[in-house]
Amino acid sequence: MKRITSLSMVLVLLFLLSFASFADTTVQNYAVDGQQIVVKVLVDDATQRIVQVTEGSETSISTYNKIDGSVTLSTNGKNVELDADTKNQLNKISSSEKDYLDSMDHFNEARGMMMARTSGTIIDQTKTDDHYYKVYQSWLPAEKDFEYRWDIGIKGTSAYNILQGNHNESQLNAFRSKVRDIQLQKIKIAGAFGAGVTSTIVACLAAAPETLGAGAVIALLVAAGATIGAAVLGFELYQMQCDADYMYRTIPR
Repeated sequence: MKRITSLSMVLVLLFLLSFASFADTTVQNYAVDGQQIVVKVLVDDATQRIVQVTEGSETSISTYNKIDGSVTLSTNGKNVELDADTKNQLNKISSSEKDYLDSMDHFNEARGMMMARTSGTIIDQTKTDDHYYKVYQSWLPAEKDFEYRWDIGIKGTSAYNILQGNHNESQLNAFRSKVRDIQLQKIKIAGAFGAGVTSTIVACLAAAPETLGAGAVIALLVAAGATIGAAVLGFELYQMQCDADYMYRTIPR
């Protein structure tokens, strides 16, 4: 079960850590659900940034190459496989998150094709970089009732058009709530740290598998340039995205 960082801890971290820089502090200690986590910046020069994060018996090391924008991650000496399509995107990120999201052509095209086939009145919709839903309402004269159809999708999979019924209504609404949470979390990160940091976090999480713990995610994000305060919020975003992926895959079609 994924660990959830308490709001109070996050607020304290943001206050204490958002002003920290690699130049004046290279070691940070804090707790997540009682688990002590130690963050060390081992190297930060003109060519690379190497970050080590220890969480209990697990030590994660991430290296960001400042020359070509690539990033690597290992946990307890074992390399973590990052998505080949996204792990080298960091050097292409602009200061605007919108530019990065619009570059995901394969996802945008699939989303557009699916939405074009759906009729009815749009009553609700939310889209993020990796997840989206759109709800259509149609009046059925014969039944004298409304019908609800959903367009839903996540990056890297086929989009779906689903008729809402008793068998899937709760799952569809849970997915909708989680997508909204993702959007609000990204707004929260952008408001606290700026669109550039948000884009860096989005790119890193797009490359990360769904099985990482807090230490590995934080190592990846700090190596890429996020402050520890931003990385903590990034880990929360990672949890939300993993939850949304699971919800999407388990919605009855």
